[in-house]
Order: sequence, then C-alpha cells, then structure tokens
Amino acid sequence: MVRIPVGDLLPADSPRRSGEDMHHVRTLAEVAADLPPILVQKSTMRVIDGMHRLRAAMRANADTVRARMVNCSDGQAFMLAVRSNIGHGLPLTLADRKAAAHRVLLAEPRWSDRSVAALTGLSHKTVGAIRRRSTGEFPQSTERLGRDGRLRSVVPRPVPAPAPPAPVTPTAPVTPMAPVTPPAPVRLPSSPESARHHQHTQLRALMQDPSLRLSENGRALLRLLSTRAVSPGDWKNLLRELPPHCVEAVAGLTAHYAAVWQELTEELKVARVVVN
Repeated sequence: MVRIPVGDLLPADSPRRSGEDMHHVRTLAEVAADLPPILVQKSTMRVIDGMHRLRAAMRANADTVRARMVNCSDGQAFMLAVRSNIGHGLPLTLADRKAAAHRVLLAEPRWSDRSVAALTGLSHKTVGAIRRRSTGEFPQSTERLGRDGRLRSVVPRPVPAPAPPAPVTPTAPVTPMAPVTPPAPVRLPSSPESARHHQHTQLRALMQDPSLRLSENGRALLRLLSTRAVSPGDWKNLLRELPPHCVEAVAGLTAHYAAVWQELTEELKVARVVVN
C-alpha cells in the first residue's frame, strides 16, 4: 500500500454508467476513520476501484489517498472493477451489471455463462439471454471455459435466417394531417433565487413520482438529474478556486456536456409535442 497524490490519478473505466453518486461521496467524506485503500492500475495510474473514496478525499481537500497498485491489462482492470463493485461498496444497478456482462462477453466469448454470471452478480440465465440477443456481436466458439478452468465443447447456436420481406400492398391515399400546434414555451423564473427554488421543486416532485422510482431506468434518470443539479451561484463558488491551468479543460468538458444536454432537451421537446 502506498500514498498517491490525488492529482496523479485518472478516472476509472467504471461499470457505473451514470457516474458517481454524490450523496454517497458526501457520506464518505464525513467518515472520520480511514477508508479502505483504492485500487490503481500501475501502468496508467487509472483508478480501478474506489472513485467514490477518491471523490470523498478530494471533497475533504486531502492531498494524497491510500492506494494499492495493480499490474494488469486494461481488460483485466475492467473485470477487477466489476468484481470489486459487486463485492462491496455502493451496489451496481441491474442495468450496470447487464452492460458489464455484455462487455465481458465481447472480450471473453469463450467464458461460460456461469463464469460471467459469477463476475457480474447476475444469474447464468440472464447472461445466456444477453449472449443470445447479441449473437452477431460475439465470435462463435465450440468451447466454453468454465469456472473450474476446464474447456468444454458446446454446439454453436445457428444464426437465424433473415425474415422474408413482407408483401407489398397498395397504399391508401394519405389524408393530410392537421397542423400540430406547438406547446407554449416554458416560462423560466427571472431571478437566481426563484430559479433555484423552481429547480429544487421540480426535482423533488420527480423524486417522489412512483412511475420513476419503481423502474430501473427511472431511478437511473433520477440519480443523473440529482447529481447534475446546479445553479449559477453554485458555479461561481466552484470556479472561484479553479486553478488557471485547469480552465481550458473544464471549459471543454462543460461545452461537451452542454451539447449533450441540449440534444436531450430537443428530443424532450419533440416528445412533448407528440404527447400533446
């Protein structure tokens, strides 16, 4: 175990598709006792396991963090990250585990369903379903590597033939549709204080909506919205102590994130027109 300067570490190739849970980070930052050391890939200085602990150390203004260095390939680092996040800490969501299983199957198509299931915390039936749905993506193999390290022969599944084209039938004349009236624009609060209150009110209402809370994708969306909630006043506080050499990198990232959120906003506008 060694102590590594926080600034020397790179973010993890994490199986968490929605990033870190900032509520969990705040909780860890308040823990008085030393947290377990993080795992770091020695060749790249990329975090394998422990991004929440690293964020907590940064939040506490720590200069260094305890770490264990691991010599491994990038693929091994990802599998170790999955295994570590299944075994302890904040649990991976079902969607995260399925995505991890898909990635492991791409890297190791000869692994048996039970081997991938043991790594990702899924049932072997779920892994088998993922393999069947993505048959065209994985190289076909007549062998499977079991958890005991032994190779066993299997009969490859045949690739289903493409469905014949549907017969062409004459189309009826198209009736012109009535013009769609776009919804009225959303009026945003004028002052920063009212904007903050409006933002928190909307987020709180969404957090209490059962249709979101009771679905896996809904909970993932709520986590994403809650961790990205920010107001102009918050940014002023964050940027006040931003080192000058970090300005260009932060500006590039915020521009990228803004473009992604703008694209999502445009899709939501289209969805709102369809619903209305």
